[in-house]
Amino acid sequence: MSVYSNIHRAFLQALLIRPFIDVQEGRELLAAIKSAEAGSDVSIESVPPKEFRAIVHTIQNTISSFDLDIREMPDQEDGNHCYALVNDSNDDIIRFATTHTLDEISYFKRLLDEMFDTSNTIYAEIMAVKSMRAISLNKNPPSERENQEVIVENANGEEERQTIAGAGIGLTKQEAEDCLTRFVDEGWLERDRAGYHFLSTRALLELERYLSDTYNIEEEEEQEDGTIRRGPKKLRIKHCGHCSYV
Repeated sequence: MSVYSNIHRAFLQALLIRPFIDVQEGRELLAAIKSAEAGSDVSIESVPPKEFRAIVHTIQNTISSFDLDIREMPDQEDGNHCYALVNDSNDDIIRFATTHTLDEISYFKRLLDEMFDTSNTIYAEIMAVKSMRAISLNKNPPSERENQEVIVENANGEEERQTIAGAGIGLTKQEAEDCLTRFVDEGWLERDRAGYHFLSTRALLELERYLSDTYNIEEEEEQEDGTIRRGPKKLRIKHCGHCSYV
């Protein structure tokens, strides 16, 4: 592993303002950084792909303790391998919390449910949602609107009952339509000519862990004696070489 240097720091800062970069762009960026450090032009030919990947690997090892990672996957449009700086925290869709309301976050999760559960079966792995169907998912389900009582442990180690307020009704259809536009503008979703919305390359990188934890679930079957037998996981989010990024 190479020593962490100013080149690594400058490259990491550049990743902070880019949704993702491919290998060619990464090499061009490193050539520009090296040129600034050396005070003379450094050509892209002097930065081979192997060096680019080595620098990425060094940065990954350095930032992992801060719940950050640089993830790689093929771009959905041209197949070029892309790299993006992502939050590796276990918190659900953590980046949404700073820019969206709770109703908007709930709406986005319903879109994910539609893509990766309803529209992702053994017969048709669509993993996308039509615009009209997406807008119709604007309301929070009744179960989420109800207050919930939970048992928590207080500072004295004693259990006490607390009430968690339920979600609101949800969004109006116009608000849902505006949300879809924002999700596309922010780079979370893409929209094709047929009117389907689907996760962008960046979103797939950012939400990889959340998607796997949420949609790769164990099948459960109730036995005659009332016990529950857990079967193998149903892999809606695949991790094989050819399918893991589809």
